[in-house]
Amino acid sequence: MNKKSNGSRQQILEKSKNVFIRKGFSNVSMKDIVEECNISRGGLYHHFPSVAELFAEMIEKEDKINNAQNDSDNLNAFFDNLKTKLINIDMNLLRAAIEYELAYDSAL
Repeated sequence: MNKKSNGSRQQILEKSKNVFIRKGFSNVSMKDIVEECNISRGGLYHHFPSVAELFAEMIEKEDKINNAQNDSDNLNAFFDNLKTKLINIDMNLLRAAIEYELAYDSAL
């Protein structure tokens, strides 16, 4: 798919989310999506052959976004925790060992 086609597909996914939020899954028709996206029926069917396939892709993308956010949050929490530990360590051998590990990227 070209960039324009990918952009249209993404726009359909984003706008159709509102329809699913308002109506649930079982009450949504392709006509509802066409109206929400202000797209032709043929344009919609070019990207998605059914409401089920559109919904499945939308959920998959939402899940990836949520997982990426969770991964990012976990990584940030790890570094915040590490930073707090480093700040609270007095000048002793442990702090020196950690600094050495970070500087030389070696396994102690």
